[in-house]
Amino acid sequence: MHITKGFELSIVLESTIVSMAYPTPFEFHYSAYHREKYRTDEQYLCGGYEDPDLVAHMAVIYDRGIVLDGKPIKDLFQPENREYMITSITSDVSSAMEEIADNPVYYVLSLSRVLLYVKDSVIHSKREAGEWALTNLPTKYKEVISQSLAKYNGDLENVNLSEALLLEYAEYMLNQIQLKGD
Repeated sequence: MHITKGFELSIVLESTIVSMAYPTPFEFHYSAYHREKYRTDEQYLCGGYEDPDLVAHMAVIYDRGIVLDGKPIKDLFQPENREYMITSITSDVSSAMEEIADNPVYYVLSLSRVLLYVKDSVIHSKREAGEWALTNLPTKYKEVISQSLAKYNGDLENVNLSEALLLEYAEYMLNQIQLKGD
């Protein structure tokens, strides 16, 4: 089942944010994935679980968020805990070898983003990480990265990359992430 990301929302209690609980419990989660997966159960609500990925989302909020209403971000959220962040973001790309051929743009750019964080502890967008990767990774991956960026930016309808090259890229990046994280 291939589902586009679409809208995603998690509701987290203020007390959870303040305590920076990890893995982070949430009260409710909605996403296109859950809507599709549980579409036959009209009563299904996703909530009352923990999500190790939420720490990364909260770090992005702290670093780049915009308040629409309520308390200032810096009064509520804390700077990310590097150990939690690395656990979260490396977990997010751990299935790259199995899934990169089915979702190349996501994994190509996410792997770049994770490597950049592990390397310099700065949160970058997928676009920023892809642009960095174009000039800092081996030339043989330039086409993988440039096609992924073009698709991500809406400038390319479909990527045309060999599965073998995508797997080689994923293996290279996972090794780099492991080396930098040690």
